[in-house]
Amino acid sequence: MLRACVPHRRAIAAVFAVALAVSAGLLAVWARPAVADWSAPTVVPGVVTSVYTNLALAVDARGDVAVAWESHGSWPARWQGRPCSPAPVRAGCFPLTAVHLAVATASGRLVTRMLWSQRADPGLQISVVINHHEVTVAWGYLNPGSAGDTVRAAYGPLVGRWAPSRAISGRWRVGFTIGPPSWRVALALAPNGTVLAAWDGCSSKARCQTMQENVVAAWRSPGRAFTAPEPVAAAPLGGAPAFDAAGTAYLASSCSGSVAIAPPGSRRFRPAVVTSGPVSYFKLSLSGAGQGLAAWVAGACSYDEEVLNAPGPVLAATLSGGSFTPAVVLAAAPTQAEDVIPAAVPAGGGSVSWFTYDGTTFTALSVAIDAGGHPGATVSSANPMTEVGSDSGGDLVFAPAPVTGAGAGAGSVLVQPASGGAAQIAPATPGSALALAPSGRVVVCAWYATGGLDVSVWRP
Repeated sequence: MLRACVPHRRAIAAVFAVALAVSAGLLAVWARPAVADWSAPTVVPGVVTSVYTNLALAVDARGDVAVAWESHGSWPARWQGRPCSPAPVRAGCFPLTAVHLAVATASGRLVTRMLWSQRADPGLQISVVINHHEVTVAWGYLNPGSAGDTVRAAYGPLVGRWAPSRAISGRWRVGFTIGPPSWRVALALAPNGTVLAAWDGCSSKARCQTMQENVVAAWRSPGRAFTAPEPVAAAPLGGAPAFDAAGTAYLASSCSGSVAIAPPGSRRFRPAVVTSGPVSYFKLSLSGAGQGLAAWVAGACSYDEEVLNAPGPVLAATLSGGSFTPAVVLAAAPTQAEDVIPAAVPAGGGSVSWFTYDGTTFTALSVAIDAGGHPGATVSSANPMTEVGSDSGGDLVFAPAPVTGAGAGAGSVLVQPASGGAAQIAPATPGSALALAPSGRVVVCAWYATGGLDVSVWRP
């Protein structure tokens, strides 16, 4: 059974070797031209990073790319003759904040537009999805004096006229969960073009102020507006949406061992318990129809912004035929994992990576899991590169580990083609954004550069 893991382990080891070379200094060489099957960078002008800037990135199977980002002006010192300090509470004391979108088509056309602008608290969380017909963008923003964020959305063709953005949250404003799980709006795209938006919402100002929230969901079919949002009782707080290749919808939270599942064509979710033990860093990676891999740390989630999640042992469960198998222990006590990333592959199974930091040494570890859910040997590396996903063709994607610690942040994005051969290094800088197409063999990478944002697409 475990023989199926051997090629996968060798691929991981080969990529770690390439990553070590990159972090040793080859990145400066690779960062100029396109590399192997990575396209020459497309420059999206006017994108400037700041402490408030949030960037959303998506790509479709054809190679069309959507990038959404936030810009903001200066904070006013005074408004209507009165000082805005020490803390702004009036509308005129907030900067002018805007949401922008750029679409780089596979044919080489670049279209940019501003979707919305208003005086609001910056630091928006933006989400975007794209297929070869439409783009959908959603974001939440805080109105001065409001008890919760308003969710807005805009959508339209890749090239052509868009209708103005509109609020879709209704009475279900975004609530203020302190710390994880994430409470902001997130989008997911089904194979038939249906878009699902989900966020933690509260139905009144009083419930927002006391943090009494439910996951709420709004849906839109291609060419149509979003439905009115409705609470999803089966979903764990912080449930983020995802679709598998059959159109089954999932809502999974980083702080819960329960996943809400709705079959294709249905908008009714049922709960599926993956584990009843303590959970932090729970993640679900999907790779096919009713197929995927879940992994988590057996440690309690923290709801305090100043306190980290509890580290602990690493467990995983395979999603097969729409059901989760019993959990397997990948790293038992006394392991103190800081985070975990599952990466499912189309053939079944995949890999799970986790990270430990003892105050002086950062270590990334990975285990390959075969189609039967059996784990192989643990692969260890002092270089913080880890597998983060696989496209529908089985090409493996690696990126720097998303944790702080010694050595973190080095390296660039790598693709290990399913056909074998050398890993292909993106012409990007460390800290780049990354997205995989929901279907097809396409990966996109974006990074800040002089004059704007550079975008490169990998296709075999």
